[in-house]
Amino acid sequence: MSERLEKAIARLRELPSADQDAAAELILDYVDQLSAPGLTPEQLAEVRASLAERSFLSEEETKALYRRYGV
Repeated sequence: MSERLEKAIARLRELPSADQDAAAELILDYVDQLSAPGLTPEQLAEVRASLAERSFLSEEETKALYRRYGV
C-alpha cells in the first residue's frame, strides 16, 4: 500500500462511522470503475463512425420543435 493511501486511511479512521462508510462507498465505486470493462479500440471506432453518420438537429431546430409541440 502506498504511503499516501496509508495516510488517507489513518485520517479516515478518525472520522465518525457514518463518514467512514460514506468514504468507503466512494473508494469502492472508484475501484469498481477502474476494473469495469471498457470499449475495445474497435468498438470505440464503431461508435464514432456511427455518430458521424447520423444527423442531429441544430439548437434552433430543436427549439422550434419544442415550440411546435408546446414543450
